[in-house]
Amino acid sequence: MGIKTANETPHTNPDVPEPKILGISASAHSGYKKYSTPPENLDGNSVKVNYEDGWPINHALDTTDKAGTFQDLIMWEQMTEDARRALNSVSFGKANTPMNDGNFRSKLDKAWPF
Repeated sequence: MGIKTANETPHTNPDVPEPKILGISASAHSGYKKYSTPPENLDGNSVKVNYEDGWPINHALDTTDKAGTFQDLIMWEQMTEDARRALNSVSFGKANTPMNDGNFRSKLDKAWPF
């Protein structure tokens, strides 16, 4: 799930006093659902995300209005070296890991909602 905020800089600070969500992209097995205007089911400055899986191959994220638990935004630089190394080197078979050095930039470009 990608989120662009009005105060975005190369290293966005999640503690910006008044962030505003401008767009959302949700990843799925078949690509991305892109919202250039955020859905109405935002919860303040939070996006509610639902994970769905459809046997045998489809895994998808999308926005939802269902209640859930809050998950902190973790920046790549905040991860331990071991966590980054694992995401960069572990094989998931035919699946690729979008959040690693080799895939992140191209996945981010494909998910751009604007």
